Amino acid sequence: MLISHLHKKRKRLMRASVRHSLLILMMLYASAASAMESITLDDAINRALINNPSLKQLRLQTGSAELSVGVARSDFELSLKPEGGVRLDKGGEETDYYGLRLSKKTIYGSEISVSGLSESLIDTGRQNRFTLELSQPLFRFAGALINEEPIIQAKQSRRTALRDLEISRSRTVVAVVEAFEKVIRLKQQLAADEQALIRAESLYKLTLAKERLGRTSRIDTLRVQLQQGQTLSRTQNTREQLASAQRVLGELMGADSRRLPELIPAPFFHVEIGNLEEAVALALTNRLDYAQAQQQYEDRRRASRISKRSMLPNLKLVARYEHADDDLFYDQNLNSSESAWTISLVSDTDFNQSREKLEYRQSLLQQDQAFEQIRAVHLSINREVEQRLLAYQRSQKELEVLEGNFQHAGARLKLARQLFRIGRTDGFSVTDAEQSYFTAQSALLSGKSEASVNAYRLLDAMGTLVESPSHLKPRQI
Repeated sequence: MLISHLHKKRKRLMRASVRHSLLILMMLYASAASAMESITLDDAINRALINNPSLKQLRLQTGSAELSVGVARSDFELSLKPEGGVRLDKGGEETDYYGLRLSKKTIYGSEISVSGLSESLIDTGRQNRFTLELSQPLFRFAGALINEEPIIQAKQSRRTALRDLEISRSRTVVAVVEAFEKVIRLKQQLAADEQALIRAESLYKLTLAKERLGRTSRIDTLRVQLQQGQTLSRTQNTREQLASAQRVLGELMGADSRRLPELIPAPFFHVEIGNLEEAVALALTNRLDYAQAQQQYEDRRRASRISKRSMLPNLKLVARYEHADDDLFYDQNLNSSESAWTISLVSDTDFNQSREKLEYRQSLLQQDQAFEQIRAVHLSINREVEQRLLAYQRSQKELEVLEGNFQHAGARLKLARQLFRIGRTDGFSVTDAEQSYFTAQSALLSGKSEASVNAYRLLDAMGTLVESPSHLKPRQI
């Protein structure tokens, strides 16, 4: 029995050990897979366009705007309403009525309704009544201009929401490119700083040894020691900037910055652009903020026409037909009728139209303001495209100079270290060459990143970075 018990216990321990080993292997595999995961700039942009929190909010906003169009259209759908109630008079007699009313509005202001009603009468039992009514505004509220306005406003709000989404998508792409390039640049800068720290430590040991041998002064040793401390501080600062840049990139992608995948440096991005006039012309056919300014002007023009219409008389023509089981009307000769036709004109026009006149003048001023806004956006697009184009061209030209400066600074540092090692120069030449090399290296890394980012900024300024639907783009005048 004891042997059987020990055998069972050994089996349980072996199974537990196997499960524990499998768990460790799975964790190691997961960590290795996470470490091996890497993304390109295109992957980062696609993830941001899908998972960015701000873009998700704007998508919900466009969904709400789409529903608003349906809400505005629902006013012109077929309406079916129940009608009913109970009346109790002074003598305690109770009457009731119930029925249905079917109505339909049109965008021209007319409304047709059909209703059937069954009501109880005190002496004659119940009576069924059928009513057909047609109403049509004649002046102020006639036509599609004023009646269709809620639907048009809802559609315009939907276009505005879609443009806001597309503009934010383009700006998100630029932000991702900036953050991605910054992370890459800071990683390269950190590696360069760590190499500079190794060189500074090696130079300090060499200078200290020369000082002990009397081949250099204490001043050179202190200068090298100071540069070593500055390099260490700079390395710590770069490491902190890298963590911050990774956090920004993670937030843009909607990911956890603590488990950010390895970034694959993007190839140099080059844009073929003609002259400034071509770039501006392309921007004016694609910039959505310019299209939005045009839309606002159209809305103001339509609002001024509606405001002018409000000064017309509010007159409505109403035609009504009623039919009942019993007589509806009795004339003086005691003639009766089960059907009745009525045609009437209804008006509630206020002859004091000072308010309407002021609102019309105000709408004209708002129309002029919207037109000036189009001109202002046009000028700002010209200025922005010119600035972005000049920045892109300047960064392209500066990149060649920065690459040459980096090569010259590297050659100078190498020569200075060799001369110092054989005693042909002092430590000041080495520290100065080291500082120049760091400056040239940092400038080159920043220049490469800035040149790529400026290309994306230029496309964003021209409105071609993200392809947008054609119905959202500016109308060609």
